[in-house]
Amino acid sequence: SDGRFLRVNKKWKDTLGYSEEDFANISIWEIIHPEAARHCQEVFSKIFCGERVDVIETTFIAKDGTEIPVEGTASCRCVDGKPVSTRSIFRDIREKRRIEDEKNKLKTQLRRVQKLEAIGTLAGGVAHDFNNLLMTIQGNASLMLLDIEPYHPHHKALRDIENAVKNGAKLTRQL
Repeated sequence: SDGRFLRVNKKWKDTLGYSEEDFANISIWEIIHPEAARHCQEVFSKIFCGERVDVIETTFIAKDGTEIPVEGTASCRCVDGKPVSTRSIFRDIREKRRIEDEKNKLKTQLRRVQKLEAIGTLAGGVAHDFNNLLMTIQGNASLMLLDIEPYHPHHKALRDIENAVKNGAKLTRQL
């Protein structure tokens, strides 16, 4: 109940890098990340009052300074109605967090790709419709040119329209 360790299994000794002697001389509060200490104090207060806490998430500090996110459970052992000790079982969730982070990155990338795909589809549709308009203009200009002589005053304007349509079609293909 004072935060001192009574027993620590080998796996946690290995994970945290502390020896049996280290654990005999430190308290839980020395390995809980300072930013998580207040939350953990609240959780342990609840446990000492007999409340059930299903999952505890916190961060431990290994002997080498590595921050280890963990999740686990804790229960209180009472003697004559007074809290004597807790039994806590934690598991290292670094790999779980790494996978969640990777999953979130992939979701973000997928959303970005979907947006680009939607923009591409929209641009393709606009380009197609615009090309159809250009072909209508091209067709009408070509038909008009068939009916007029090269010296007609509108002949040059119709050729300029045809050239402008060709340039517009090139630009549309680039879309």
